[in-house]
Amino acid sequence: MRLGLDLRCMTEGEAGGIAVYARELTSRLSALLGSENVAGVVTGMSVRVPEVSFPVKRLRVSNKLLNTSFITTRWPHLDSVVGADVFFAPTLKYLGLHRDTPLVLTLHDLSFIEHPEYFTFRQRIWHRGLHLRWLLERATRIIAVSQHTADDVQRLFPVTVGKVRVVYSGADHVPPGPHAPLPSLPPVYLLAFAPREARKNIANLRAAQAIVFPQHATPLVLIGSGAGEPAPGIVPVPYLNDSERWRAVANAQAFIYPSVYEGFGFPPLEAMTLGVPVIASHVTSIPEVGGDAALLVDPWDPQDIARAMVALVRDRALREQYSALGRIRAKYFTWDACAKQTAGVIKEAYDYAHRH
Repeated sequence: MRLGLDLRCMTEGEAGGIAVYARELTSRLSALLGSENVAGVVTGMSVRVPEVSFPVKRLRVSNKLLNTSFITTRWPHLDSVVGADVFFAPTLKYLGLHRDTPLVLTLHDLSFIEHPEYFTFRQRIWHRGLHLRWLLERATRIIAVSQHTADDVQRLFPVTVGKVRVVYSGADHVPPGPHAPLPSLPPVYLLAFAPREARKNIANLRAAQAIVFPQHATPLVLIGSGAGEPAPGIVPVPYLNDSERWRAVANAQAFIYPSVYEGFGFPPLEAMTLGVPVIASHVTSIPEVGGDAALLVDPWDPQDIARAMVALVRDRALREQYSALGRIRAKYFTWDACAKQTAGVIKEAYDYAHRH
């Protein structure tokens, strides 16, 4: 069995959660199956080839032209590029494959269907071009990164019932440290990531900080392109590199994740791995992943977020309690376990295709 891996998500812009997923998982799949039985594919005229332990082939075609061809003709066949018997796509992408090649597809969330208002016009056009129903029908097996995502896809697309397997992602990619404090940040602070995405709910978090900053005087550091302007008690940091990011998280008094929609959500588990107490939303997959190790809040209610912030700032014993719970919780999520289960789903898809 020769496995083809779609690595295009590892070559696009900043390394977000899906790129982390692909990087950590594909390296372990190669180790499990043998690098001689695995080959990756990337596309584009000048794209960099990821540094991995298995062969990667580059299809030198403009991605705009390639996507147009995928949408209209389902060609070229990426499985042919790498000589694959089964193909694994770690996220939704425009695809062309031979009809009889089994496909395993990872679905991270369906936010673009459930909440199209969170996406730009251009992003909505891109998602429409996926022809998602066809892609889900074409898939032999679908990996959902949470039960919440599995429930969503089976409710919205009944054709997927029986195909979906829940496989949780890992959290042990976090460097163990120690992580020295960043001198550019306040000595004591709360922390949240603030990408430029409406579903991350940074507006309500800023409102919560405005409520409580006069009470606890602990600044809130917002990291990312959506951090906004400075305000009393708000320290925006537009960008940190990977090393600085881990240092910022590890030394926070608490990490806050007020997102209103997530299919999995790496940042709370990453903070838990580092022993940082977590405040997180009580919606979508977040309680499923965080369990009782996060202090859960209503993301639509700044007052509720504010109450949790005050509680952790003022109560050292409570911080220590959630720090300990978080470390325990994070240990349940390993990339080795994710890779073994994913390899099992890939083998299941291959066997199923050869029986039918």
